[in-house]
Formats: sequence, structure tokens, C-alpha cells
Amino acid sequence: DSVADLRAVAAADPGSPELEALVTELSAASAEFAELWQHYDVRVNSGGLRRFRHPAVGLFELTSEVLTAVDGQRLLVFQAPGGADHDAITLLAMAAGTRRPRYGRTGRPGTAS
Repeated sequence: DSVADLRAVAAADPGSPELEALVTELSAASAEFAELWQHYDVRVNSGGLRRFRHPAVGLFELTSEVLTAVDGQRLLVFQAPGGADHDAITLLAMAAGTRRPRYGRTGRPGTAS
């Protein structure tokens, strides 16, 4: 789906040197990407369930949603609603040295309780 979505982006901006460089880099790094790119599938990513495999935590699933701005920019948001998938993300965050923000009475990060 991600490669097909990238094709949709490419169709909206044909000849983009940045996109061309990205596709060249990804094709050189991944035979799977190169093969998928040659299929010419074009689809706009609308979100859904995504599976990931990480060497430290194994297989986990996240839900995704695509938010699109008026100017066409898109933000892909992932979340793990709970259970083992949430635990996997928590372990990855801990391994990376990141922490969740602490919320105080105002409900904003970094405020006192």
C-alpha cells in the first residue's frame, strides 16, 4: 500500500527531483521496493491496520489514519490501542530513551499537577 501511495504522490508531482532521488535510493536499498515500484499500482493511502516486525519486539500491529491538509500535505498517524501491540511500542520507546509526556491539571504536557 505504501508504494502504491507513493506512486499517487508521484502522479501529482511528475518529474520531482526529490521524489526521483527517493525512489532511486529505496530501489537500491530494497529489492522488494523495486519490484513493487515496477507494478505501477496507484492507490491513495486512507489508513487502516498495519503490521510491523521489529528485531527487538517482534510482530505488532498499529492502526493508522491519514490526515490531509488543504494544500495536499499529508500526515500519517499511528496508534496502538492497547494490549500486546501497545506493550511493544512502549518497549521500543523505552529502548530509544523516550518517555511519554507527563500531564498535569491543565492537561498539557509539562504542567504541574
